[in-house]
Amino acid sequence: MKDPVFLDMQKRKKDLEGKVTTQKEQVAKMEEMLSRAIPQTGQAKNARLKLEKQNAVLVKLQQELRQQKYRIESRVISSQSNYMEAFTEQKP
Repeated sequence: MKDPVFLDMQKRKKDLEGKVTTQKEQVAKMEEMLSRAIPQTGQAKNARLKLEKQNAVLVKLQQELRQQKYRIESRVISSQSNYMEAFTEQKP
């Protein structure tokens, strides 16, 4: 498709996929930091809080990515139906 809105959606989807990958790596680092933290100390508590924040960001990014995929799918379906209508009416 050469639709500029569709191309912009595709670009946004790729950006979000990159952010999700980066965030997953950060969550893995936080989990490792939590596993190395000494139990029942401030270090463990801080690591747990940071991990929870990173997980919340990851979930939000995954939701945005899922929404972007749905928007792209609906745009494709909409474009196809518009094309079919124009084709049956023999419009350019």
